[in-house]
Amino acid sequence: MRQLKRTIEDIKNVYQEDLDFTDDFLPHLTPELKNIKEGLRKCIDCYYYQYFGEDYERFPININEYRTGSRMSYRFNDTKIEEFVGYNNFIVELRILVRNHVGNYEKDIESLVDCFNSDFKISKSVLSKLKELEQSIISLVNLDLNKIQKVIAKEYSEGYLKLFKKLFNEYSSLELIKPLRGTIDELEKIIVSNLVDNKSLNSVVFQDNQEYFYKIESILEEKGYLSETNQWVSSKANVVRLYKYLSSKGVFRKSRNKPHLKILRFFEDRYNVELGKKLIKPNQIEQLKPEKKLLDILNSVQ
Repeated sequence: MRQLKRTIEDIKNVYQEDLDFTDDFLPHLTPELKNIKEGLRKCIDCYYYQYFGEDYERFPININEYRTGSRMSYRFNDTKIEEFVGYNNFIVELRILVRNHVGNYEKDIESLVDCFNSDFKISKSVLSKLKELEQSIISLVNLDLNKIQKVIAKEYSEGYLKLFKKLFNEYSSLELIKPLRGTIDELEKIIVSNLVDNKSLNSVVFQDNQEYFYKIESILEEKGYLSETNQWVSSKANVVRLYKYLSSKGVFRKSRNKPHLKILRFFEDRYNVELGKKLIKPNQIEQLKPEKKLLDILNSVQ
C-alpha cells in the first residue's frame, strides 16, 4: 500500500534534492518532480565556509563542488523557481504528480476491497482508508510551511479530498461509512482556511461568494471545461462567457478602472489560458452570446 503525504519531509521530497549522503558511490536523493529536476537543481544555493579562529567567511560554490561536511552547506531557494522552472510549469508538473499519486492509492484500495466478499469487511477496509485520507489532510494543513510548500500541501490535500468524496459516494450505502458525510464539509473548510491563498481570489471575488465560485469550478472540471490540473480545456470564448455569467450573479468585486480586464486577467492566470486582445474588448464581450450547454451547467449550481 502506497504511503500518503503527512510530514514536512514528505513535502520537501516532492521538489528538493537531498545533497547530503554518506557514500560517494550512492546517488543523491532526487526530487519526485523528475521532469523538472534540472531546473529545480539550479534553485539550490551552495556555500563553502572558511574559518578564521572563531570567525568565518561564506563563499558561494557550484552545486557540483558540494560535499557533505562542516565546511559546506546548502539550501533550496524557493524564489528561484520562477526563473529556472517557471511557476506555471511547476504547478502543471505538480498536479500531474499528485494525480498519479492519488490514482495509484485508489488502485491499491480497489485491490484491497476485491479481496473481501462481505459488506462488513469491505466497510471496515474502506473506512480505514477514508480515515487515512482524513488524517493526512489534517496533518498537512497543520504543518509549518513556506509559500511554495503550502502550494504543494494544498494540491495533495485537495487530491486526497477528491478521492475521499469519490469513495464516500461509492460506499455511502454501507452503515459504517454513512456517519462520514459531514467530514467532507469539515475537510473542505480546513483546506481553504489553512492552505488556499485567497489573496488574489479575495481581490476579485466577494468572500461570501467564494464557496459558490469553488462549486462552479468543481462542476466545470467534472464536465470537462477544466482539466484536473486546473487548465482551461474548452474554448477561450467560454472563459468570457463564464465571466459574463458570474458578473450577472454579482460574484465579482467592483473596480473603477476597466473591471473586466482585472477579472479576465485573473482567469488567465488561474486557468493558464491566454485570451488575446480581441476577445477582451468591451464590444466583443457584449456581443458574445451564451452557449446553451455551458449555461445549463452553470445554472445547475446553487
